[in-house]
Amino acid sequence: MSKRIVICVNSHSPLLGGCEKVTQKIAEYLGDFYDVIVMTRRYPGRDHSSFTNYKVMDYLQNDANGFMKQLQAVHPDVVLIYSDLFDFFRQIINKPSTYKTILAPCGANYVFNNPSAANTVYRRSDNINSIICHSTHERDYKFYNIEKFSQKLTIIPNGIDLDEFDDNHLNREEIASELRINHSDISKKWVLSVSNFFPGKGQEHLADILNQLPSEEFLYIQVCSKMSFPVGETLEIIWRRQMTQAGINFTLAKNISREYTVGLFKNSNVFIFPSEKEVAPLVLLECMAARLPWVSTDVGNAKDLSGGVCITAAKNSKYYNIIDVRVKKLLASAMEKIWHTPQQADGGRLQIEQSMQWNKLLPRYKEVIKQV
Repeated sequence: MSKRIVICVNSHSPLLGGCEKVTQKIAEYLGDFYDVIVMTRRYPGRDHSSFTNYKVMDYLQNDANGFMKQLQAVHPDVVLIYSDLFDFFRQIINKPSTYKTILAPCGANYVFNNPSAANTVYRRSDNINSIICHSTHERDYKFYNIEKFSQKLTIIPNGIDLDEFDDNHLNREEIASELRINHSDISKKWVLSVSNFFPGKGQEHLADILNQLPSEEFLYIQVCSKMSFPVGETLEIIWRRQMTQAGINFTLAKNISREYTVGLFKNSNVFIFPSEKEVAPLVLLECMAARLPWVSTDVGNAKDLSGGVCITAAKNSKYYNIIDVRVKKLLASAMEKIWHTPQQADGGRLQIEQSMQWNKLLPRYKEVIKQV
């Protein structure tokens, strides 16, 4: 009888953020060897039949007791918690259990500036059997790379599937037709940003950055999922107002298919990523796979990546980037330069081919499970 692996994550497919895509790749890979269940928040319209070699079990976000009963009822051998911001992270680690627990803290957003939470993690360290970080640059590695946890620590970067990009042959005319982009914008420079409206993603800085670009005409395309919570909706409203007031030529591509998202990566001229906090930004790997030059703040492992320009920003007490006037100017300047040197993206593609494909990285999750 194969082991049962439960992956706990706040959101999952069909949402299109980084954690959703990463946990889907992990679940699909492990599903070939184990009985895998993803436990995640209930999402309207989720098609449970679309998951071929693993199951998805919904829970109610505010029902801790109900979740713990669900978890115990499936009798897991290993529980992988993806992010310490998982709704019931504390409940899982608070008590010894019959299953092994693997934590991927994903930036340690919960414990880093929360002394009570940090104390809980220290006290319950025996209940955490392994820790997976995506980078040595982020604060989760700094938090857990201490004597109490260092022997449990493994670094597994995020990866990419090249076939998904190489098999996509959409052209600009097809994309413009699907996204209702004006015909006059097809021949302009396309500036792409792919990020949902969450705090810290930095969309509120884009009007100031894009306003510094030369008079050469461009179209800014923002790709995101529909946000169904008040903060996300408010951030989108603010962003839209800023773009309109600044006179930026933009379009919002919301809830588009993965095929057209990949098509945008392959047909755009530059990718802009003014994020304040990330762990291992998957969108930069997608740029590299598509040979799309990127410009980013130094979030997560961005400084280790090729094919773009990484702008160093000062950090605040939470280890978030401070996107000030200097950083905005440097981001805009880098975008202008990279427009004229698109061959810079070739180095990013080569790095993906050599060391950052999922088929080379996912087996390491299986090794961690074997070790616990």
